[in-house]
Amino acid sequence: MIKARTRLALNQSTIPRHIRAMLAVQIKGVYLMIKKLDLTLAAINGGQETAILTAKADFFPYANGKKSSETPIGVKFTVALQGNKFTSLDVKIKGVDPLPNVTDEQLTVACATMKYPIVKFTDCKVTLYPTGGIMTAEASGIELVNGGK
Repeated sequence: MIKARTRLALNQSTIPRHIRAMLAVQIKGVYLMIKKLDLTLAAINGGQETAILTAKADFFPYANGKKSSETPIGVKFTVALQGNKFTSLDVKIKGVDPLPNVTDEQLTVACATMKYPIVKFTDCKVTLYPTGGIMTAEASGIELVNGGK
């Protein structure tokens, strides 16, 4: 399973308090750290299921830390989570580009002119790894909600 990785400072307020509380569990006076926690996008985005699309790029297969093919296997969408202080999150979608009419250059212009394109992901799963401060995300689809208007 290939996932985009975003480093987080878990001691900062980028992760909502109720989520941080679930990362450590106390059993009979002993604290145990959870290895990973699977969440929805809304859980880390202040209850909002949409996000601001800021960038788009192909992603490639890797083996042993090296790119194993020049053929892309999917698209990585970078979004800003407006419900979480505009924290950046990369969401990978395997397969054919679901937004072929949207280019990274268009997204750069849209963000610079504050005409933010709002997107909604289908089946988005966000995984937090508290020990490494890593957050990964993957989805099965993406829908442009407002077209940057």
